[in-house]
Amino acid sequence: MQACGYCDDFPSVYDIARGLAAGLIELGFEATAFASEAQLESALQFDSFDGCVIDWVLANGTAEALVAKLRNQSATCPIALLTGKAGSKEVDEKELVAAIEHHGLLFLQKPVTALIAASQFIAAFSSNTTRSAAAVVLRPTSPM
Repeated sequence: MQACGYCDDFPSVYDIARGLAAGLIELGFEATAFASEAQLESALQFDSFDGCVIDWVLANGTAEALVAKLRNQSATCPIALLTGKAGSKEVDEKELVAAIEHHGLLFLQKPVTALIAASQFIAAFSSNTTRSAAAVVLRPTSPM
C-alpha cells in the first residue's frame, strides 16, 4: 500500500488539491492534501509518504528546496512536480527541467485528473526507479 501527499499553497488551488486527493482515494490510494509547505513538513516529522505531488510554484518561489528536502529523506520516493504555468513568464522552464532531471521527478501539467496522476505513480511504484520529492502522498490500497 502506498501513501501519497499533495502540497499546493494557493487557497483557490487547495480545493483542487483536495479534489485530486479525493480522486486518488477513490482509486485505492491513501492521499492527503496539504495547504502549505509548513503543513507538509510538519506531517513529515511523524509520517512518511510513498509518493508526493508538489506544485512547482509556491508562495515563496519554487518547490526546489522542498523537493531537495524530500529527496534527502528518500532517494526512491516518486515525486511529481505539478504546474499549470509551464510555458508562461512565471515559470523558468530551464529551472523546472533542471530540477526534474537532477532529482529524478515526474511531471504533471494542470489540470490533471486523478486517473492520470495515479497511473504515473503506479508505473513509478512498479519500476521503483523513479526518484522524487513532493507534497501529495499516494498509497494504492488495491489494484486499479
